[in-house]
Amino acid sequence: MNTEPSKPSTRRTRGVALGAIAAGVALTGSLALTGVTPSSAYEAVFASQNQPGKVVAAETPSPAQAPSPAASKDPAGPAAAGAAATSSGVAKTKAPAMNEGVGVVPPKPKADDAELGRTPQKKNKPVRMTDKVQVLDGLTVSVAGLAAVQGIADEPGEVAGDAVKVSVTLTNTSADAADTSGVLVDMEAGPDAVPGLALRGSGATTLPASIEPGASATADYVFVVGSNKRARVSVLVNYSVSAPVAVFEGTAPPAKGKK
Repeated sequence: MNTEPSKPSTRRTRGVALGAIAAGVALTGSLALTGVTPSSAYEAVFASQNQPGKVVAAETPSPAQAPSPAASKDPAGPAAAGAAATSSGVAKTKAPAMNEGVGVVPPKPKADDAELGRTPQKKNKPVRMTDKVQVLDGLTVSVAGLAAVQGIADEPGEVAGDAVKVSVTLTNTSADAADTSGVLVDMEAGPDAVPGLALRGSGATTLPASIEPGASATADYVFVVGSNKRARVSVLVNYSVSAPVAVFEGTAPPAKGKK
């Protein structure tokens, strides 16, 4: 029996094989044109079919971010609506700062030494050199004496000359110590009240920082005053800027060697 296949059957088999090869070549060419290799294409399809789905939570817009109906109809679009919402949010944030302190009356500033220093200080009515003046409750000031001295210029800016030394006494009769660290003493001479030139030397002394209850303290102050102005002199004792100035009036002794 002849087992050799017939020629028509062999031609059909070859035709099918050639067709399959041609289809494969065509598919490979199309993939090459798109830059995708068969293996990468199969992997991409496989990955897309087996990738787990993501869960995205819906974001609820805040009132400041949610566009109003009017903004949604604005031809400018969502960008303009978003900008309006942002500016509105900024305005709402700054509003409390703008209204801060409404209805609150600020306290009146207290008068301090600097403010009092800009205000003309009151002076008590002049008294005699032998009188006493009460500058505070329990604190009195008096002139213990006047003497003619020769003033010496010990420091820069001072001028030597005929001078007057005035001794000032403070007496504390209160129950508390009296602060005397800020006491100032000046002298004016002549009918036109010319200020005397203070000297730090020439026998001048200072008061202690405080005076204990029941105690007194005396300090000497030296001023250059011409002999022609000593017929009328004033001693001014300034205890503090908040207290009136004590004023003592009288005559000063003539300069040494002069009548």
